[in-house]
Order: sequence, then structure tokens, then C-alpha cells
Amino acid sequence: MNFEDLPEELILKICVSMKNRDLVNFAMTNPRHHRICSEVINYRKNLKLPKRPRSAYMLFCDYARNLILEQYPNMKTMQVSRELGNRWMNLPDAQKAPYEVLAQGDKLRYDNEVNLYVEEKAKYI
Repeated sequence: MNFEDLPEELILKICVSMKNRDLVNFAMTNPRHHRICSEVINYRKNLKLPKRPRSAYMLFCDYARNLILEQYPNMKTMQVSRELGNRWMNLPDAQKAPYEVLAQGDKLRYDNEVNLYVEEKAKYI
């Protein structure tokens, strides 16, 4: 199955998940895609898109960054990032699990918001 056979609603869902740069490339493949992609790009200007889901690592960074900065207030941003990466790599799976659960919840939130966005957008196609 290729993109020609997909219903417009599914193409719209695909387009919503793409970045604008990828949308432009995708739009070049077919005039039908071009119309849908240009509508998505224009619609994004008028309606705030859902924020992408955060990964378990990013959720961990939000928590641990403050701890690192409390311990080492003069640490530079690059050093903090390196330390966060090291701590995440050395963190046992059992301690990563809560962040992964939060990330899954954020992914569900994002999926729900995208579905609402697509439904709203589908009214105007």
C-alpha cells in the first residue's frame, strides 16, 4: 500500500506528526498531499499544536538538573548536560521505571491532543 491509497484523514494524522521541513518534502510527492500539507501548515499558524511527548530521559533531566545545580551552583550548562547524561546511563532500570511510566502517560496525552487536533482540522477539509 502506498500513500495514494490512504484516506485523507490518515494522511492528515501523518502530516500533523511531521515537522514543517518534512511536510514540505512530503508535499512535493503528490498534489493531493500538497493540498493537505499546506492546509496543515496554515492551520498550525492559527491553532496551537500539541506539544510533543517528553521522553523518560527529559523528565529525569527536569528533576535531576535542579539537584545538580544545588550541589554545584557554578557548573556550566555543558557540564550539567554531561553529568545528566552520565547519571542517566548509570541509573539502574528500576530507578528509570518511574520516568518511563511518566513518559508513557505523556505519550498518551499527546496522542489524545493530536486526535482532537485532527478532528478539529477535519471539519475544515
